[in-house]
Amino acid sequence: MRKKYVITGVAMAAVVAGGGVYYAAGGPPFGKDGTISADQVCSDFGSADAAAEQLNKLLPASESYSVDSRKNLRAQTRDGFTSSCFISGDGKQVLSLVSELRNAESLDEWVDHVSVGTDYLPKEETRKFGPGDHGLVSRKAASILVPCVSEKQDPRMPRNLGVSLRLREGTRMEGGDAIRAAAQELVTAAAKQAHEKAKCDVPLELS
Repeated sequence: MRKKYVITGVAMAAVVAGGGVYYAAGGPPFGKDGTISADQVCSDFGSADAAAEQLNKLLPASESYSVDSRKNLRAQTRDGFTSSCFISGDGKQVLSLVSELRNAESLDEWVDHVSVGTDYLPKEETRKFGPGDHGLVSRKAASILVPCVSEKQDPRMPRNLGVSLRLREGTRMEGGDAIRAAAQELVTAAAKQAHEKAKCDVPLELS
């Protein structure tokens, strides 16, 4: 019995040590190696294959993921547009993506709107991107504001399209620059998709 116990203990130590090396090397915790497939991805992200590739790098490790998307698309852009996608891992919301038409506002006003009362876009780690620095990205979020409804289409109320992505439970990815690059790619693709679905008449200048 004693000999059997020693062998089992050594084997267990090897498994634990091996798991520690695997996890330290970037692998997910045991039992947390679920993936999100292209057919699960919300249409809000545009290309499902490209989005799934980035999401599987960015989302926190989970056994499984579920997706909930909601839309309010009306016949005319001036009447309003909202679209949202929520991804949960093991029953807990881990990512949100919201696109909505907003009354035309200055960039500073919009930055205050997406930043106020949260720690998703802390000044010390937030970077600007896109034409006119209308995009903001950190290790926890990415947001972008693009012109949508011109005064020609609606003289009473020109509007912008705001798109915001938030990582609500962190990420499996390491390195601030890598996280920001993946989040920026996702929110830029979502902005292109929302611009088309909202029937914006102002040309989109995103690359």
